[in-house]
Amino acid sequence: MKKPGGLDVMLFKEFLVPPGRRSLFEWLREEMGWYRVTYQARSTMIRTPRYTTTFGKDDSDTYNVGDGPV
Repeated sequence: MKKPGGLDVMLFKEFLVPPGRRSLFEWLREEMGWYRVTYQARSTMIRTPRYTTTFGKDDSDTYNVGDGPV
């Protein structure tokens, strides 16, 4: 659907059923390394209001799944 001015409305249908959605949310919240980004701009230290995480795999990461780390 297009609106005047070139603005698009995008609709994403749900692809996770409610029980799976909740368990995925809990796992992400408990197991991922969440942090706030901080940086300095001019003479002011900025601390972002939202938490973020990084995705990927290297030698330093472990996640607890079931009976032990993966």
